[in-house]
Amino acid sequence: MTDSTERLGAHSAEAILGHNPIVGFRARDVLREGMRTLRVAAAQPYLTVKTVGHFAQEMRKVLAGASKLEPSPRDRRFSDAAWKSDSRYRHWLQSWLALEKSLAEWVEGQDLKPHSRARLEFMLSLLTDAMAPSNFPWQPEAVRRFRDSGGLSAFEGLRNLARDLRENKGLPAQVDKRSFKVGGNLATTAGDVVLQTEVMELIQYRPTTPQVHEIPVLIVPPQINKFYIFDLTSEKSVVRGLLDAGLQVFIVSWRNPTTACAEWGLAEYAAAIDMSIATI
Repeated sequence: MTDSTERLGAHSAEAILGHNPIVGFRARDVLREGMRTLRVAAAQPYLTVKTVGHFAQEMRKVLAGASKLEPSPRDRRFSDAAWKSDSRYRHWLQSWLALEKSLAEWVEGQDLKPHSRARLEFMLSLLTDAMAPSNFPWQPEAVRRFRDSGGLSAFEGLRNLARDLRENKGLPAQVDKRSFKVGGNLATTAGDVVLQTEVMELIQYRPTTPQVHEIPVLIVPPQINKFYIFDLTSEKSVVRGLLDAGLQVFIVSWRNPTTACAEWGLAEYAAAIDMSIATI
């Protein structure tokens, strides 16, 4: 690998990841940031005590029914009328909003660099979002659905949980993946692999017009996305639209890295793009 490629990779990493608080959070990252949060709290005890005091004051208002805290009108998690009409749900929701507000004020009062503040805000947002009342099975919509379905909704939820643990590494599935098949009803535009490396494959799509423009188009998706986000279906395909416009279309398909690829960095991806351009 050339020095220029290594410099390109280092510069790209700094430009892309330098101020992104989300990139790089694994289990050990979460633990590290949690410990850092505790150190920040210990470093400014007055601010922490002050924040706890404000939270206690707001909680007294909540219990007395005098709190004015309300979720954002755009937050659909709490659109059910019971969050307002039922005092138990309202107090529960306002308690969570009070915690969220207090933590935001605590972060705002910290003397931190922008990047450190962004990471801290992100970590605390993970915590508060996980504690949101809408995530619990006794929230009003879930209780109503349980009652209306005669308990069937709970059975379906447990079945979905088991499937997520088995097929999605414990993460909640957003869609039913069984409904999609690459080459079947997904990524159906005809093409051929013209270059293959350990990092990627380069696909050249077959023209759909008698003549094509001389200068081709190379699509490089983000590493976290599959190439077929640009070729979902025949009706929803950037690739097909470009082909029908008479353009030559190439696209990079990144390979799924494994633990054996732990040393890969942006330099390897940049080199793969260089190879793709040279091939075209």
